[in-house]
Amino acid sequence: MKTLDIQAKEWFDKANTPKIAKAQGGESLEVQAKKFKSAEEFVASQTGKDYRSTHQVVSKNAIPISSLNESKLEEFTTIFKKQYGYPALKSKEINKLKRIMNNPDTEVTIYRASPIKELNDGDWVTIDRDYANDIKRQNGGKVYKYLAKSKDLYYPNTVEEFKELPSLNKWGAFQYNSSETKQQLTDIWNKANGNSYFSGTITTDFGTKEQKNYSMPFQYGYGDHYIDMAKEFLEKNGAIKVKEREQLWRYCEENNIILRSSKQENCLKREVMTHNENKQ
Repeated sequence: MKTLDIQAKEWFDKANTPKIAKAQGGESLEVQAKKFKSAEEFVASQTGKDYRSTHQVVSKNAIPISSLNESKLEEFTTIFKKQYGYPALKSKEINKLKRIMNNPDTEVTIYRASPIKELNDGDWVTIDRDYANDIKRQNGGKVYKYLAKSKDLYYPNTVEEFKELPSLNKWGAFQYNSSETKQQLTDIWNKANGNSYFSGTITTDFGTKEQKNYSMPFQYGYGDHYIDMAKEFLEKNGAIKVKEREQLWRYCEENNIILRSSKQENCLKREVMTHNENKQ
């Protein structure tokens, strides 16, 4: 496969939008959700606190440690040896990191030095209690312990960002982003704004003899969900084989596939219902 094109049409069911009154003492999350055009924007507004911790992982390129692979870890290890020397390599920490890779639901004990016991999305955390105590001695506060799933701990995915991690905690410092919180906020936005549906078409190797066309049926979904469903559809039909939790854009990048996607919003219901028929 050389190219992959995904096209979708979206219909927003405003008839299911509930009327929500203001909560006493301020706006409820449901009221705030109605101010945003998409669930993604609403989630970002609630989780996008400005944490300016030193060496914080950049969310744009970071990945859950459950998605980290052995080859990437080996690349980082080689760079670390060149930068600091083999004696500085902490094999114990690396082995601990390996144990929680490739298993998104593994529960991990994490530590954070802070003035109060509160864990928010974007917070800088570590699996090394000694390192957390070092941070406490520098900045004050106390060291608090939490349990988190490995899919909620984000790690650099590029050499440049790996180099920015603190030298004493290369293998155990992460950014916390709760998948549960994001899902809860998404559910709130959906409840406040009604439901959206889409249908779509998938074309591989467009314009060649190998071109194949697939249809995604009318179904519930918002934002870029149509891309996730396209990935799932292609997997079920044996067209691609992706790693666990690997995003479609990443798969295409690693396999030199040109990915193009587009979605036409605010369509009529009948346009979305007949989208696939018109493409055939």
